Amino acid sequence: MKICIFHPYNFTGEVGGTDIYVYQLVLFLKSRGRESFIVCPSYSFTKTVVKSIDVYGIELYSNDTFYSLEGIKKSDAVSQFHQIIDLERPDIVHFHGFGKPYIHLLNILGELGIKTLLTPHLASLTCLKTSLMDFRNNPCDGKVSKINCTICLYKEKTNSDLLSLTAAYSEYAFSSIFRFTGISFSGKYLLSYRVIRQLKMLTTLNEKIDRIVVLNNWFKEVLKKNGVAENKVITIKTNYNKRLFIFDSTIEEIQILFAGRQNTPKGLPLLLKAIKKAKFNKKVHLKICGPTIQAEENNLNVLINQLNQQIRVSRDNNVNHAEMTSIIQSSHLVILPSIDSEMCPLIILESQLNCIPVLGANHTGISDLIDDSKNGFLFERNSEKDLTFKLENLINSNQLFDLNKLLSENLKDEMSFLDKHLLTYNEMLD
Repeated sequence: MKICIFHPYNFTGEVGGTDIYVYQLVLFLKSRGRESFIVCPSYSFTKTVVKSIDVYGIELYSNDTFYSLEGIKKSDAVSQFHQIIDLERPDIVHFHGFGKPYIHLLNILGELGIKTLLTPHLASLTCLKTSLMDFRNNPCDGKVSKINCTICLYKEKTNSDLLSLTAAYSEYAFSSIFRFTGISFSGKYLLSYRVIRQLKMLTTLNEKIDRIVVLNNWFKEVLKKNGVAENKVITIKTNYNKRLFIFDSTIEEIQILFAGRQNTPKGLPLLLKAIKKAKFNKKVHLKICGPTIQAEENNLNVLINQLNQQIRVSRDNNVNHAEMTSIIQSSHLVILPSIDSEMCPLIILESQLNCIPVLGANHTGISDLIDDSKNGFLFERNSEKDLTFKLENLINSNQLFDLNKLLSENLKDEMSFLDKHLLTYNEMLD
C-alpha cells in the first residue's frame, strides 16, 4: 500500500502540531512496511527530501495572496499533481487540512478511482456559515450560540432564511467584483465570499472525500450538524504510550510552561496579564517556548518586562520536538490559554502522558481532552479574571501535586492513533 500525505503548508518536519502529527504518521507507515510521500503547497513545482521523506511541492502559493487564496493557479497545480500521482501511483491520498484549491485536485483522484481521506487539523470547517465576523478568535461551535457570520446576522435581522441567503449572496457578488478588479481589503464584503466558499467545501466533503478522520467528538458533532454524512466521519482518539513522571515534593519553584506561537490567538498576552494580577505564595518560573510573531513582539516584550518584576520569565523561540518533551517533563503546570479554536493539541496529550497537569481554556478540542479536576483543569475561555483565579488556586495549594499523583496511578496504555490510522487505511481498501 502506498499513501500520499497532502500537508497543508510547507513541510519542515517538526514545527507545530500538524507537522509533528504528519511526520510521526509517515515514520510509522515506513516502520510497518507502507510506502508514503508528502505533497504540499509551494511557490514552484519541486521535489526535495526532508528527514528522509520525499516531499513534492505544487504551485498553490503565489506572491499575490489573492491569486493564491482563490486557486487561480489551479491549472498549473492540477497538472503538477497529476504528474505526481501518475509517477507515484498511491492507493490513498490523505489530506491534512482542506481548502478551496484542493477541490480541483480531488477531481483527478475521482477520475482515477483513488481513495481519499481527510484529517482536518484546524477548525475552519466548523460551521456551514463558518465564523466570519472574527474568524480566528470566535469560531462557531456548530450550535451557533453566538452570531458570528453574515448569513446569521441577516437572518437575525430578517427572520427569514431566504432573505438572509439572498443578502449574503448579493454581498458575495459585490466582493467577487472587488477582488477580481484587484481591490484587496478585509471587511463585510469578504464575509459572504467566505460563506460561499465554505458551503462549496462542505458539499465537496460529502461528494468526493471517502472518509473524514476527526480528532475529537466536538468536531464530529459539528460536521454532522452541518450536513456531512455521518458514515464518512471516523473519530480517532490520539493516544501515545504513557510515561511515568512523579514530582519532587521538595521543589522550591513552580515551573509553568506555555508552548506555542507567541501571539494573541494562542492566548499568550492573556496569560501574561493574568499572571501579573495573580498573588502567589510560592516562587514561580514561567517558561515560554515557541516561535515569535513579529507583529506582536513589541507588545509581548512590554508585558514580559512588567512580569519579570514579579516572577522569573524565560523564553526560547526555537525548540524542536525532542527538546520540548524534555521541557514538559521539567514542568509542574502546562497552560494552554488559546482563544483560537484547537482541534487536538499535542501539548495536552504529551503533558498528560508524562503526568503533568494542564490548565486549558474551556472550548473546542481542549475541553474534549480535559476532564476538569480529573486529568487537568479548565478555565473560562478568554477570561483573564477566571484564569487568574485558577492559577492562584493551583499554585497556592497542593492540587498540582495531587493531580500528578492521580495521573501516575491511573496510567493506561492504549492503542496509539498511528495504529488506528493504519486500521483506517486497511478498511478503505477492503
